[in-house]
Amino acid sequence: MIMRKVSWVTIAIGLILIGLGGAAYYKFHFSDPLTAHSQTWTFGEGELRTLEIGGEAKSLDVRFVESADGKNTVTLDGEEEKEVINRLSDVTVQDGKLKLDLDAKNKWFSLNFDFSSHKQTIVVALSGSGKLDEVTVRSDSGSVTVDGTQAQMVEIRSDSGSLRASNIEAGTVDLKSDSGSVKLSAVQAEQLKVKTDSGSIQADGVTADTTASSDSGSVRFAALKGPAAIKTDSGSVRLFKTDTSSADVSTDSGSVRVEVPADFAGHYDLRSDSGSIRSPDSPGRTNDTIKVRTDSGSIRVQTVE
Repeated sequence: MIMRKVSWVTIAIGLILIGLGGAAYYKFHFSDPLTAHSQTWTFGEGELRTLEIGGEAKSLDVRFVESADGKNTVTLDGEEEKEVINRLSDVTVQDGKLKLDLDAKNKWFSLNFDFSSHKQTIVVALSGSGKLDEVTVRSDSGSVTVDGTQAQMVEIRSDSGSLRASNIEAGTVDLKSDSGSVKLSAVQAEQLKVKTDSGSIQADGVTADTTASSDSGSVRFAALKGPAAIKTDSGSVRLFKTDTSSADVSTDSGSVRVEVPADFAGHYDLRSDSGSIRSPDSPGRTNDTIKVRTDSGSIRVQTVE
């Protein structure tokens, strides 16, 4: 029995050594080497309606600017695999859509000892109103930054990486990170959805009907205008509202602090299973309601001039 166990261990060690030998032969880098690449797509005013950008292990910095010369362009700068460069050379705006697929498809083995996340900068220069129908930016493993977007729908995703969105005007804004923080500033939308499975959410200067949730992480909204539904399983919540609309806040484990304008005339509906509660008396003159629930944590509500 002992001899059989030793044999299996010997075989396992041998296979590992063979694998390491092969890895050394390929210098521990199995994807194509990266090459500096810059490319510009030019199109007519109003021709681009949908922009979709996806990168596998790449950080994406997407900026929308007003065209300085009247031309409408999308310019990509970064480092890409040869396969990606060749594929991009055939990409054009078709039926109002430009899709930039930055994923390398032909990596037969994913071991790569270069752990840096390669940054891609995309600048979108538009004339006229500069408003698109839809903008989607996705990275499987890398941070995503989007600034200056005007669109009916803005969707930002990262499986493992932080999200940053600023100066956004949209009908709907949808952000989701499986593992990473989310930061927002100067967002105006009819509807805002923010979700992170593991990471904090921070926002400043948001006007929207807002839904935000974090399974594990704190949530903080400063200068929020519009109704809000905020939930976190484990983490504190800080909500500072600039209007008197309703809010629904819940956390399984964490304190909650809410500030509302002094002219709030609705109701406070507050409950903590284990924690102190401090708030003004409910004016009760309107149907607006600040509802807070926490299983374990204090609740503090106050009015500010």
